[in-house]
Amino acid sequence: MFKHWKDEFAAYSATIRTCFKLDRLLGHGSYGTVATALRLNTHERVAIKRIMLNGVDDDILERQLLYVSREIIIQRRLSERSELRYCPKLQQVIPNDEAKQNYRELKCIYMVMDYLPSNLGDVLDDYYALSDDQAIVLAYNFLLGVNNLHKSGVMHRDIKPHNLLVNQQCHVMISDFGLSRALPSRCEKAQRPLSPVGFSPGYVPPEVLKGMPYDEKADIWSVGVVLY
Repeated sequence: MFKHWKDEFAAYSATIRTCFKLDRLLGHGSYGTVATALRLNTHERVAIKRIMLNGVDDDILERQLLYVSREIIIQRRLSERSELRYCPKLQQVIPNDEAKQNYRELKCIYMVMDYLPSNLGDVLDDYYALSDDQAIVLAYNFLLGVNNLHKSGVMHRDIKPHNLLVNQQCHVMISDFGLSRALPSRCEKAQRPLSPVGFSPGYVPPEVLKGMPYDEKADIWSVGVVLY
C-alpha cells in the first residue's frame, strides 16, 4: 500500500528521527500521514500524526493553521481530563526543525499520541461478524465515549469505524479530531451556525446534507450508522 514509505520517513524532521524509531505507516491523506513509532528513551510505542502545512498563499495557510490549532486544543483539553480515557492522549506537539528558529518556516506539525493497535474498520474487515458479547461491549464503550465527548463540549463531526480505535479488551477510543469543533453556545448558534464541512460520505446526517443548522446531535446519526 505504501510503496515509498522509506522515502516518507526520510522526510520526517531530524528531531523526530532522533527521538523515535519510525516503524510503519498506518494511513495517509491530504493532511499528511500517521505512523507508528517507538520512543527511544522509554521504548513506548506511539502514533505520530504528521500534518503538512502547504498553503499556496497566506489565506490558505491561515485556514490550515486554524484547523490544526483547533485540533490540538481540543485533543489537549480531552487529554487533560484523566478520568476520560475515550480518546488517545496527546503527548507532544513538535514543529518541523526550521520553525524552532523562525516561525515563518513552519511547514509541518507532528502530533505524538497514545497508540492502539486496531480500529473498528479493520476489525470488521478481518472478522466480518462480531460475537454478541463483543458487539455489546464495543457498543457500550463507544456510546460512553461519544457521551463524554459531548459532555466535554466537543462535537466530533467525523465518526466512522476507522476513527474508532480498539484493543483486545474491546475498549474504544475516539480518534482524529481534525474536523471537530467546540460546541457553540445557544447565542453563537443563532449568530453563526456551524459550517457544513465535516463528516465522511455514508455517515453524513440529513440536516447537514440539506444545509440546515445542526449541533452535536448530528454525531448521533453517525453513531447510528456505525452501530447498524
